Amino acid sequence: MSDDPPLARLNPVRVRGYKTLDEILDILLVPFIGIFGEKNKRGMYMMMTSKKVVYVTPSKPSELVPLLGEALLLYDKVALDLSTKSSINVLAANINAKTIEMLLQEEIIIPVYDTFAPVIAKQTKNTLNSVLILDYMKNGIPPLDYNYMEQVFKPVFPKSIIQDVYDKSISCQVDSNLLLENIDFDFNNKELITSIFDYVKDQFDLPEFTLDIEEGGCYINPITKNKDLAAKIIDQATYGLHILADMNYKSALLSQFDEVICESELENFFIKKLRKSFRTINYRHKSDNLLELCEIYDFPDIKESIAAGILKLEDILALRKSEGQFLRVWLDRTTKECINSEIPFSKELARLLISSNKGLSLPTRTVVFGCLQFLSFLKPVEAVVLSAANEYLLPQVLNKWEPKYFFDKARKLEVRNKKKFASAL
Repeated sequence: MSDDPPLARLNPVRVRGYKTLDEILDILLVPFIGIFGEKNKRGMYMMMTSKKVVYVTPSKPSELVPLLGEALLLYDKVALDLSTKSSINVLAANINAKTIEMLLQEEIIIPVYDTFAPVIAKQTKNTLNSVLILDYMKNGIPPLDYNYMEQVFKPVFPKSIIQDVYDKSISCQVDSNLLLENIDFDFNNKELITSIFDYVKDQFDLPEFTLDIEEGGCYINPITKNKDLAAKIIDQATYGLHILADMNYKSALLSQFDEVICESELENFFIKKLRKSFRTINYRHKSDNLLELCEIYDFPDIKESIAAGILKLEDILALRKSEGQFLRVWLDRTTKECINSEIPFSKELARLLISSNKGLSLPTRTVVFGCLQFLSFLKPVEAVVLSAANEYLLPQVLNKWEPKYFFDKARKLEVRNKKKFASAL
């Protein structure tokens, strides 16, 4: 099993006698250059290699499919955390064999797993609450249990697909020593620690307690003389250390992936930490902006639609291959422009809609999709060549593209699914 990170490494490929990727681009993109204008080939190559990979890790099993569905719309590739048995169970229950095979073959989904887990050492009279690391390999624990995976997947996937999921799974490359160093550093971030433990107080409805922060940990002091209540406070307040450890782990993953999705109470602390460090363009912006688009176009929240069964993963993939291609690039570009210019997304959206012309006609969109579909039948053209054409074409049509095209398509799928559901009753 490869330990390489899942970021694309492009080498020259040979296709039907052509020597390099540049020569392939010359031949495949010549018809489009006549339509959209001359472009620098090196620029196209750079666009092609800049695929965004998002890491999806749900805090609850029920979050996995909605998060995965949204991620498939917002990002080029999705690294899906299969470290927990619940994730494997949910995946088996919601994705059919044909879909998972396609997602793996096209490297749209990259299965990932953890090689260690944070463990909370609770305070005693002489020790602090602190975070330790459990190394799976050193303790004889399989980080990805093939036997369990086979047991769960066997009723729904053929053995070849089960093996493919296992073989293509890669480890999340996080330095455990660096992780512990970052956690120790955060113990000295008074604002962050205070906000985390204030949240814990509210979450568990705990009486007041104070914290003594020392190097590498903290000591919880319940303000009560009731020994049973004091023990409860100490026990439940250590959840703050779980939040701290999880947040730093996901922060460390940003050295391997472009973005990290965590749909939970952790998110606010996570993003606060990131904005104070080195990441300003993040998933939360795009997800919030997509939700705002849903409100503007009177469409249910995408994640809620998936959770409610109004949209299936197969519908999301159909959208991804059609208008979702434009949405992904448009939303990424518009979000960046808003953040860089410090302009509210709603204001920029209004400006774009007012200034847009008649929009991109259906025949033009059909021609673009038809060209991309035609390219997909050229064998053995590598997926990287298809993505080159894709990345070159999409930005050219975005000036006249509007989000309503995406929601028109999504609404048709929604209506179809509701009719199917009603007829089944």
